[in-house]
Parts: sequence; C-alpha cells; structure tokens
Amino acid sequence: MRTRRELQETPVYVASAWWRNCEPFVTIVGGSQKAVETTIQAVMLQTATDAYNEQGSKKRERDDFLLDMARSFAKRDTLGNVFPAHVLENYCSEKLLRHRYLDYQNFHSLVNGDPNAIVRF
Repeated sequence: MRTRRELQETPVYVASAWWRNCEPFVTIVGGSQKAVETTIQAVMLQTATDAYNEQGSKKRERDDFLLDMARSFAKRDTLGNVFPAHVLENYCSEKLLRHRYLDYQNFHSLVNGDPNAIVRF
C-alpha cells in the first residue's frame, strides 16, 4: 500500500468541460494525456448529442451545442491537488470510497499507474 504522501504526489492529467459561463459539468482525471484528451472530447460530443436530441424544434444542430461548451486541455497535476483529502484518506485506510461521483475501480487503476485509467467526476 502506498503512503499518503506517495498517493498525493501521484502524477495525473486533468481536463474539464463546461457550458460557457457555468461551472464544469465534468472533470476527467487519467494516467495519460492522450486518454484524458480522448475522453473529454467524447464526453463533450455525447453531451452535445444529448442536448440536440432533447430539443423539441431541432432548430439547432449538434455542433451549435458544441460551440456553447468550453474545455480545458489535459494538463499534468497530482492526485493531491485534484481529489478531496477525504478520498485519499479513505483509500490509504482501505475504507470503501464514499464519493458520489467516483468510480472506485477506475480510481484504484489510476493510483496503480494504469496509463489508460480514467476517473470522471
């Protein structure tokens, strides 16, 4: 098991997407820049498709919804800067992670160095 400090210093890549003038609706954390970039693009495309399908009149195209979104590009960071302290504490103490948007299995893979691991929250 890794120490808390080792866990906090684990390098990851992070990107977020949001509707313009709003808070991010998704943050992607992953083990590689490529995996994070691919995932954030897919999430944005799916979100735009969902918004297009939900509109009643179909006056706007899917790409119009994409233009209403903004995103950050994958940047290098550490787990300690991205995840709340209680998530890392729970992981170190081997308690079940209690975070409403966190997938424990993907988080575990990310911590163990899987470059393809992706955690969405």
